[in-house]
This record gives sequence, structure tokens and C-alpha cells, in this order.
Amino acid sequence: MGELTQAFLMRTGQARHKGLCAAQRDAAYRAELADVLCHVLLLARRHGVDLAAEVDRKWLSRLPGGSG
Repeated sequence: MGELTQAFLMRTGQARHKGLCAAQRDAAYRAELADVLCHVLLLARRHGVDLAAEVDRKWLSRLPGGSG
């Protein structure tokens, strides 16, 4: 999460750019988002967490017509 936060802050101008152009900062941000997503998927798989069910319970159930 730290690297994602750093990439976000650089992308939004809230941290030093470390010599990266805007396209490079955007690419770094996208790569870090992918890293975090993959880590979450691996953790869920390893620990038997049904992510679809948890997203439905935690997020989608709050939508109008949601399941819960």
C-alpha cells in the first residue's frame, strides 16, 4: 500500500515527481494499482475468502435494490 500511496501522491502533485514525466507517473500508478489488486486476490484465495460475496455484502448491499 505504501508504494501505491506514493504513486498516487506523485500523480496528484502532492509529492516530488522524482524526475518522472506525467506519463511515467501515470504508468507507475497503474502498475501499483495492479500490484495491490493481485495481492488482495492472492490473499483471498489463500485464506478461502469469497471476494464476490464479501463485495456484495459490504458494498453492493448499500445500493438501491441491493441484496441486503
